Amino acid sequence: MHEQAVCDHEKCREFSETLSNLLVRLEDMKYYRTADRLMSILINCSPKEASHCEKASLVGEMMKEVTKELTKKHNSR
Repeated sequence: MHEQAVCDHEKCREFSETLSNLLVRLEDMKYYRTADRLMSILINCSPKEASHCEKASLVGEMMKEVTKELTKKHNSR
């Protein structure tokens, strides 16, 4: 979803909102470490109209790291 959002303001906003909702759900489930990682991503993610995301690469890499970590945890169960 992030890759599609890089050059599209509406998708960028949708990505940010989805990530925010996921953050709240993770905190409710007491997955604080993962929630903290998503908070770090959201801090760097700020949708701007008519402007390319300045931190697209950073946010993309952070998303890949979180995804890898979660996949590894899921597969080890």
